[in-house]
Amino acid sequence: MVGSLNFNWLYSRISQWWRAICSWSTPKWPWIISLRPPFLLANPCSKHFEGIYTWDPSGFGPPVHCGNTGFVERLACGHVRKCVAWYDDPRFRAPLLKELEREYEVYSRIGKQPNCLEMIEYSAEKGMLVLQALPDGTMRDYLCKKGPDIPTSRRLLWATQMAAAIKMLHSFSVIHCDIKPGNFMLDDELQAYLIDFGGSMIDDKLALVMENTRFRLPCNDYMAVQAVANVQTDMFALGSSIFEIMTSKEPYDEIEDEDEILKRYTAGEFPDVTSVPCGDVILKCWRGQYETIKDVHEALLAFNNSDDASADSLNDDTKSQSV
Repeated sequence: MVGSLNFNWLYSRISQWWRAICSWSTPKWPWIISLRPPFLLANPCSKHFEGIYTWDPSGFGPPVHCGNTGFVERLACGHVRKCVAWYDDPRFRAPLLKELEREYEVYSRIGKQPNCLEMIEYSAEKGMLVLQALPDGTMRDYLCKKGPDIPTSRRLLWATQMAAAIKMLHSFSVIHCDIKPGNFMLDDELQAYLIDFGGSMIDDKLALVMENTRFRLPCNDYMAVQAVANVQTDMFALGSSIFEIMTSKEPYDEIEDEDEILKRYTAGEFPDVTSVPCGDVILKCWRGQYETIKDVHEALLAFNNSDDASADSLNDDTKSQSV
């Protein structure tokens, strides 16, 4: 028994050190994650919350993502497990556990929904959340890899699914607060699923995160942004997301200075959408000219059935035939 406890303690420490190394190095050198020792791999579905702090060599789960705040790994059953980064100092760990708890709250409220992952299990004590898994890669990853080859019809479908998912969230009094293509996963059939509710605003609980400048409704006061996260902030981010879906580039991708982007947004100056499919919908999202996401969703559905959408699809067919 003593030997087993000592071994488990050693395994726990090695696992913690490995995650600390990944958390620090992966943003700079993503390939580091591929060097993960085999004995630190995840465990089978029957043991969702074991294997990080105790030794169990059965099952293999390759790492999916590693960042500064946690680690996502695939279990042998196919599900993914989100693990909060381990810090001995509770001051660092507590905010991360709060975000995971917020994500659990959102999943518990909305239940199983189209275009959202299914929550499988949650452990507040161990700081872990198990979710339905999809093939590796986000919508943003796919846009970067396949950009020119993605037909307009597919892009329009994604925009519509994105709006539908946000509309559903709002019906449960949840504001996502970080809408972007990077927070949508794709399945084998390229259907979109909204993820990452850890910073969402739910009821009167303030948001724990905020969008980056290119996706954020302009406001110079950081605390004010947190306080006023609402339908309009998600709508603005949706407009920027649809722009990225249609162009495979973030708004003002050519400008590095975020202060300049904020200045333009504040002045009501937005990227040119004249030749962008459903550009009018994008512009109205940026200008806050819709009352609800339901209105945006209906506008996208109407565009899908319009002559403009048919013309864009015809142009896609012409391009593919000329290649």
